[in-house]
Amino acid sequence: MKFKGKWGFTVVLAIAAVISLFWKGAVYVFTPGSIVETVPAHGSVDIPLYSEIIIYAKDRVERASVMITGMPGETRVEETAVIFKPRRVFMPDTWYDVKAQIYTGRNKEVVNFSFKTADLGDEMWIEIDLSDMNRVIVYKGKKIVRVMLASGGIPGGEYETPKGIFAAGDRGESFFTPRFGQGGLYWVRVYESYFLHSMPRDEEGNIIPEELEKLGTHASHGCIRLLDEDAIWVYDNVPRGSMIIVHD
Repeated sequence: MKFKGKWGFTVVLAIAAVISLFWKGAVYVFTPGSIVETVPAHGSVDIPLYSEIIIYAKDRVERASVMITGMPGETRVEETAVIFKPRRVFMPDTWYDVKAQIYTGRNKEVVNFSFKTADLGDEMWIEIDLSDMNRVIVYKGKKIVRVMLASGGIPGGEYETPKGIFAAGDRGESFFTPRFGQGGLYWVRVYESYFLHSMPRDEEGNIIPEELEKLGTHASHGCIRLLDEDAIWVYDNVPRGSMIIVHD
């Protein structure tokens, strides 16, 4: 069938919008308008450097896939919401493109939107990655300044390290916690009683060998452990108020 002129072009688009897609024996129909909201909204700016990306649909979602330019991550479905959890932090002052495929019953919709992250200029900030290999990464703007092996808290209980966005606080040269029979040197406060600090010491100030061997794994009571030379570097170089992002 042929169509002429602009009205013909419109008809072709209308037909294309309801074309059925055959996938593994099932029929899915493109149905524009089934998406209620995206978080962040298309064209948003000043988005935090770590946050989940959420797409809300009108109906219960059966399955979905989400891809973001240059960002690995995991997609999960919760009722009518599709949630993408980034594997890493987003870079500052950068546009990211999101493409998602949402399946609700026999309907499918492709969703595309973009957002831009906050501009930090040349400020220093820290990523604490507690996924598999625990690491602390220090940035200045978009540039990586230092990468350090670390140990965060043990997940799933009272010793789990809090996740979120914090600011580097006060600091000190040493501390000791009688409850755990351990202390540390060159600590910088991340949040409440959770510090970045050196390898654990016993009451006499000696490094505890078995704790040193756990570096890179989840091993602490919630603080972030570093090698002594790395703890000293953070203590000396990371200004108070610097952003700290903790994620897994």
